[in-house]
Amino acid sequence: MLEGVDHGQPFVMTGSGKSKIELRPNLNHSAISGQSNVPTPVQRGAVPGFSLPIWNSDNEQIFFDMCVPNRWDEASNIDIHIHGYLAAIQPTTARAFRLQVSWEHYGSAVVVPDTVNTIEVETELDADTAAFTAYHVDFTGANTIDYDVDGGGHEIAADSNLGLRLRRIAKTGGNNEIDGEFVVTHFGLIFTRNKLRENV
Repeated sequence: MLEGVDHGQPFVMTGSGKSKIELRPNLNHSAISGQSNVPTPVQRGAVPGFSLPIWNSDNEQIFFDMCVPNRWDEASNIDIHIHGYLAAIQPTTARAFRLQVSWEHYGSAVVVPDTVNTIEVETELDADTAAFTAYHVDFTGANTIDYDVDGGGHEIAADSNLGLRLRRIAKTGGNNEIDGEFVVTHFGLIFTRNKLRENV
């Protein structure tokens, strides 16, 4: 179903007409360079990344920010999609690593909050996994950016700001911690899009 076809308005999609779009938020390079390159920038071939040890009240974390796009439907949660790889070969027992994303949102003419909402995902891997093996980590379902986490009237809205912080934290499951570090190569936000011909 298409609405708003006349008068130069955006096409508004409903139902199965909606689609997903992945956008990459801005990486705060100044925070990393100002901390003497912590977390450590690494390069494997043509693939750049940042190597994350377990966070320990230090600067081993990555910050992002994004202006929420107008193409988003403003009625669905926002998923997170991370790419990365293992920096070391893994031993003969099963291993795991855990990533944590903390986030907050704010609009215009409001006080920027110092609170955060935190979500975590643990990834298990087989024994003897080769060094530089790539993994995708998805924050979906219960572990996603809840657009109305603050209740009615305080939802995330298009053109508001999202601030995000990524850390690797200690795993909680039965597997042992991975040997070495996890190198993050991509951090994306997946929005449900319901508008065409929208400027941003």
